[in-house]
Amino acid sequence: MSYGSQIKQHGALRFAARFVVRQFYKRILRRDYPYRLPTGLVLHCPPGNSFGSEVILSGADVDWGAEQILARFLEPHGAFIDVGAHIGYYSLYMRPLVREVHAFEPDRRNFVWLQRNCAGVAGVVTLPVAVSDR
Repeated sequence: MSYGSQIKQHGALRFAARFVVRQFYKRILRRDYPYRLPTGLVLHCPPGNSFGSEVILSGADVDWGAEQILARFLEPHGAFIDVGAHIGYYSLYMRPLVREVHAFEPDRRNFVWLQRNCAGVAGVVTLPVAVSDR
């Protein structure tokens, strides 16, 4: 999502506030930014991760509302499988809505953040493997 579309969707003032806070954490504090997702869990956005910036700037609407649509189809006693979990955005977004989450992430750089984000969250299993070779 481009800055222009984010400004149009969320408003210039809200976007500017999020941008300033993200830059402060990223450039001055040089640490992750803890962002509370709409379903209640906190995603720690790494300072050098552009997807983390997207989460913050979009207000956790990185896929144009697909998160909310997907969430409506989940069953409380079901499981959510996150293939290519990256830093755990979908895993944490969906976890309060299901019994368990299985998050697969083969890239070791991302898996470190996936583990950090999911540490202490009951019902989340993180696996440092790919689901397929294609």
